[in-house]
Amino acid sequence: NDHGKKRGILEGPEVLSNKEVEERVKNFDYEKIVEGCTKVEEKIANAKNNLSALKNELSLYTPWKKLEIPVENIKETVNTKTILGSLKTNNLDDAKEKIIKLSDLISLEVVNKGTADSYLMVIFEKELEREIRQVLTEYKFSESELPKTEGLVTDYLKTVEKDIHTNEKALKETDKELKELGENIQNLHVVHDYLSWKIEKTDTDKKLGQTEYSFMVTGWMQKKNIDKIKGYIDEVTNEYELTE
Repeated sequence: NDHGKKRGILEGPEVLSNKEVEERVKNFDYEKIVEGCTKVEEKIANAKNNLSALKNELSLYTPWKKLEIPVENIKETVNTKTILGSLKTNNLDDAKEKIIKLSDLISLEVVNKGTADSYLMVIFEKELEREIRQVLTEYKFSESELPKTEGLVTDYLKTVEKDIHTNEKALKETDKELKELGENIQNLHVVHDYLSWKIEKTDTDKKLGQTEYSFMVTGWMQKKNIDKIKGYIDEVTNEYELTE
């Protein structure tokens, strides 16, 4: 990634002896670094998911920010009902005229008039619902819902904007954390290569010891006796491998 400290081209790869590699693996707490990377990864995923949801909320409810009635007050009563939604602005005047002609007991408020769409709140007697919906359908009216909150929509949007800022700040902080973790990238390469080699060696040893025509014995002996053991084995077979 872009967060690790990179070695210069002229520096070439880092060269370590076996002893230096084993010493570094022993003293380097790679599990802590991996755990730190996992936690930062989770923070980034959470912040991005939150931002996606919050920006969707902002887009969805911004057209209603001029609504001057608390959300909890916009509800059905015994005799009346409220419909909120939008239609194309070029259909607004015709739709308004038809709806208002239906009855004097209708309140139609244009909450937001945009170039493309206009957002309406229609309050009416329940007995008029069928006729009103027929007119709205004729003009391709799209019904909307308000956020599940209390108070004004504009206040709710301020909270959403504040939460967006908080999550954007969290993302910037994780970038700093990643840069700090990236300082360990060279050590992680060493550990990765070492552990990969150990796994590969173990797998190879297992395979050598599990074939139909061969077996493997591991153990230790004094170095001065190696040649003597080779002599004994040579008397039996020359198809063997003895490694230190």
